[in-house]
Amino acid sequence: MTSSPRTLHGRLDYFREDGSNWGRENFSITEFAGGRTYRACQEMDDLGIFRDGNWSMSPEMAPLEGLSRETVAGRTVAHSWFRIDGENAEFETFGPDSGRASQTVKAPDAIGHLGIHLILSDCMVSAARGFSDPGAWKTVTCLANSLDGYGRGTSEVFVVQPQIQYVGTERIGVPAGDFDGEHFVVKWSDVVPTPSHFWVLRDTFIPLRLEGASDPVTYELAELS
Repeated sequence: MTSSPRTLHGRLDYFREDGSNWGRENFSITEFAGGRTYRACQEMDDLGIFRDGNWSMSPEMAPLEGLSRETVAGRTVAHSWFRIDGENAEFETFGPDSGRASQTVKAPDAIGHLGIHLILSDCMVSAARGFSDPGAWKTVTCLANSLDGYGRGTSEVFVVQPQIQYVGTERIGVPAGDFDGEHFVVKWSDVVPTPSHFWVLRDTFIPLRLEGASDPVTYELAELS
């Protein structure tokens, strides 16, 4: 008998260095026999960004396809579609200023991560890195729709190969409670050179905390049900 789908819901809160709140991200994850579907809506108050997206993963946690919509100051600037098949990817986007664009990409090896600049999406790079060889840096081939630190500008896609280190399991406290978190460090690119530390739940890769690489901000799990 096929098991019924299971859906988890949560919220991440965004904090400045002084502890004040500057944004949030509501998300859900549905697990079913054919893999997982991830959905998230992000609000960045200071930047006027509202971003929503969803994407699917295979049972082996490989990215399959995704959608994203980018709204800035109340105006939709781009909505995009992605499809991934091994090292090959297709991308379609439309924006009122940039018009419609189509792009095909062939990466040097299988694409292990789709980055659409939601925190839930960013931390999924840990699924591609895995838990083997703690302390070692490994390269993950990613498809990203922007090289900007906050994901602005989505008129084309890029293949990037960040370096990811798995540190180990650590107990971590966040607004949603105390958890055993898996600690990773990522060096995204030369454009975002500062390493970013983050902690996720082992089975679902739900972010517990991410320390921003572009600015001294943090993102923490506030609710999970």
